[in-house]
Amino acid sequence: MAIADASAPRVGWRGWAALVVLMLPVLLVSVDNTVLSFALPQIALDLEPTATQQLWIIDAYPLGTAALPDPRSSSGLPTKGTSRSSRAKSFPLR
Repeated sequence: MAIADASAPRVGWRGWAALVVLMLPVLLVSVDNTVLSFALPQIALDLEPTATQQLWIIDAYPLGTAALPDPRSSSGLPTKGTSRSSRAKSFPLR
């Protein structure tokens, strides 16, 4: 059995464009984490954190950066173009 089926439809340019758009936040978090890695020695000199506190800085900063792009996605607030009735159908227990 072949891994890729030759008769399967190929992804067009829109699929690749969507992949690029979806990977941009990952790139942002990666770059921010790299900057934090270079800044950590100066942060340690200025704030004098313990080793555990430094680990919290390293772990919490990318998590916070990843949560910033669209806070509405997890808050339950309607996004543009949605109505209250469509949200009520999605969450019938409210």
